[in-house]
Amino acid sequence: IFFILSAANRILSNAKIRKEATQNGTVTVQWHGFEINTRCMFDSGNLVREPISGKHGMILPFKECSALGIEPNLLSSGKLFGSRLIPIKTLDKTSVLWGILPDTVKIQTSDAIYTGIELYVVFSSGTEIAIVPTGILEYAEVISRKEVKMEKYYAQIKNSPVFFGISEEELKEMLECFNARIKT
Repeated sequence: IFFILSAANRILSNAKIRKEATQNGTVTVQWHGFEINTRCMFDSGNLVREPISGKHGMILPFKECSALGIEPNLLSSGKLFGSRLIPIKTLDKTSVLWGILPDTVKIQTSDAIYTGIELYVVFSSGTEIAIVPTGILEYAEVISRKEVKMEKYYAQIKNSPVFFGISEEELKEMLECFNARIKT
């Protein structure tokens, strides 16, 4: 039984990791009375982190500066009160970008709405979409969540060597017996 549960958990975990790596949503950022809503994608390779506080960073397109009431020239000169240089690592280089600590950040995915996210926002001319670190939602408060049905993963579970050849009805009964749940 332990082996079966472990295999089912591994299959569901792998499905969740792949989903998070490709998941998209929208992000709302508020800063000093200004607000923007923009598309975002989650990226497990996002290594933006403010070194003093250790807070994660989200990358926004540089064109979003003015929508937040930030004069781009003021930000890039380092004369914007509260802005700071934040290191960023990419595949081919390490550099620094100017960033701010927004008043609020809200992220909406197809599954849920998340708030209470504390992270820095850095601005880059190298992106057209907001890039959010994959693990940041673990630290967020969930406002609402759509129920995810286990049936959605039956085909993937049934194709594993452990459950290969059993019917959907047998799989459903077995998972109910084990009290299997999807971790979100």
